[in-house]
Amino acid sequence: RGWRIDGAIAAPVLALSGDVRPALPDALRQCVFEPVRCVLVAGDERSIARCGTSAADIGDALGVAVVPFDCTGWDGLPGVPVGVPGGSAFALAIGLALRGVWE
Repeated sequence: RGWRIDGAIAAPVLALSGDVRPALPDALRQCVFEPVRCVLVAGDERSIARCGTSAADIGDALGVAVVPFDCTGWDGLPGVPVGVPGGSAFALAIGLALRGVWE
């Protein structure tokens, strides 16, 4: 799933059903996004791999670089540290999205 975050509003912009997961990079390329300053991708590497892609592939589809970051797990406990295989999340650092965060 993908959301556009604008202030306090998170609007869904992308959803894929379970049987088209390998099409994620193609779906990202076909989305028409309004100009943004940053895009964040969060999720376990293994979950992203189940979609037949990687964070780097997502970055390529969006034309941005991938930068890893630590985050809290779904259970509220700290995630796996950056650089550890199976680490929890990634950010796509692009100077693109989340209007209002840097304003």
